Amino acid sequence: MSTGLRARELTAPGRGAIRVLQISGEGALQRVLRLASGRRVPAPGEFAFLALRDGRGDLLDEAIVLVDSPAQVELHLHGASALVTRVLHELGVACDESEPRTLEQLAEARLANAASEAAARLLLDQAQGALRTELEALLRRTDEDFRVAALELARRGRLAHWLLNPPRVVLAGPVNAGKSTLFNLLVGRERVVVDPTPGTTRDAVQERVLLGAHVVELFDSAGERAHAPPRESGIERAGQNMAAELRRTA
Repeated sequence: MSTGLRARELTAPGRGAIRVLQISGEGALQRVLRLASGRRVPAPGEFAFLALRDGRGDLLDEAIVLVDSPAQVELHLHGASALVTRVLHELGVACDESEPRTLEQLAEARLANAASEAAARLLLDQAQGALRTELEALLRRTDEDFRVAALELARRGRLAHWLLNPPRVVLAGPVNAGKSTLFNLLVGRERVVVDPTPGTTRDAVQERVLLGAHVVELFDSAGERAHAPPRESGIERAGQNMAAELRRTA
């Protein structure tokens, strides 16, 4: 990889249809145009549509290029990670993936994958310095006030943890107790088959569900019963073992 050029992603972390890369350093424009042989050099501030090809002439992507200067170019690529990696390899540069270091940077990095609107609002507040302000105010308190305020902040932190990290909720119990009916009701659609025959649910079914402000990972699991028909006992036992494992990690 080249040490003279740098690549930085301008789009937010997470999945997306488009990925925007900023290629900077001496010769950045010429390095990009090398993948689009035969095209005229775009002027600074100009968008250009370029077919990018590898060393064998095979098409990599049809990209939009914005030239900021000969030393800085934006590449608007399709969003597939493998495609972006291949283009960077052909350019001979590595993407700058420096880890976030401050509280605000950590919150901003998680914002794109927030599980709910409430989680996004919390992360946005933290990205704008809310948690740092709380901690700085905590350090200015006296000993007794510090203890009370620290316990309150810790309590709020535990609530925030489940807001940002959806908990695993497992519907468990005996066969025909209504687990699948409740699961469908919470999901809001007929996600699993409901039937009065014991042992209908044999596998774990998972859905992400919004309950108020909180998102949970909801699981429907196989019902428990001591004795199953011999022909079905092996399959049903496997489902019950999986349900037991889910309960232990819920």
